[in-house]
Amino acid sequence: PKKNLITSVNTGKEYNHAWSGNVKMDGEPVSRFSDLGSNDHASPAAGGPPMSLISTATPADFTCDMLEIKPYKDLECPEGYEKEHTTEVRFFTAAGVRDLTLDCCKAYDEQEAPCICMKAKW
Repeated sequence: PKKNLITSVNTGKEYNHAWSGNVKMDGEPVSRFSDLGSNDHASPAAGGPPMSLISTATPADFTCDMLEIKPYKDLECPEGYEKEHTTEVRFFTAAGVRDLTLDCCKAYDEQEAPCICMKAKW
């Protein structure tokens, strides 16, 4: 952000002026890129205007073929990983009944559905 106009300081506690309260880290609100804030409060009097915290997004460095998408029945996952459907089975079946496919999706077969290996939660 722009330094303080009087003291040329841009360090100190950051104060948010417009931000999303539901973005938190360790239970405390954090600034996202494009949030409006100022951080020249090491100076006796704030002299810089609030500025947007503009950053750039860092795209993931992988390609889809690295995901090894395969049908559920053919996928072998390494130790500590589990099979996960790329689109949840429940979107194609009746609520609470995996064996009852919805009328719109009669051709759906969860054994043939595309899956990837994901690190297990436990």
